[in-house]
Amino acid sequence: MRSLELMGPGLMGAKANTGATELKLELMPNDLKLEGSKNYLSWSRRVRLILGGKGVEHYLEEICVEPADKLGTEWIVWHATNSVIVAWLLPSMSPIVIKRVEIMRTASQIWKTLSNIYSRRAHVMMMMEIQGKADAVKQAGRPVEQYASELQYLCEEHYAPLQMYDP
Repeated sequence: MRSLELMGPGLMGAKANTGATELKLELMPNDLKLEGSKNYLSWSRRVRLILGGKGVEHYLEEICVEPADKLGTEWIVWHATNSVIVAWLLPSMSPIVIKRVEIMRTASQIWKTLSNIYSRRAHVMMMMEIQGKADAVKQAGRPVEQYASELQYLCEEHYAPLQMYDP
């Protein structure tokens, strides 16, 4: 696990000599490697869950900007946290995907680039795949509960990407 010392309650980033409470952030590995549009939605959902569970998901968004004062504590915290997230993201990608983003400095740049490349195509492909699975489901002598459960699962998978972006 990659770890990062944190400052004070709710402030994620590097440990600074400010007398603040020290916390430790451990990011569990994302065992799902991004291969491209075929698994982008699953991969991105997992990334958001792992980072969201540690309170650093906002580093993926463009609203999380690098502080201007590179000598200040705020920049030190931002830089350390961003660096850990970037270092954590890269090994969760295939070598071909890494080549497209490895020169980028921020987690938000990487996230936006990957989203622009893969999210729309992945969504359409996944919807078509789930629709095909739903069309192929047959009761075939199974109990109604088992048949209904499988259909419900496919419906939830079908609509999950839409719900993921609902505020």
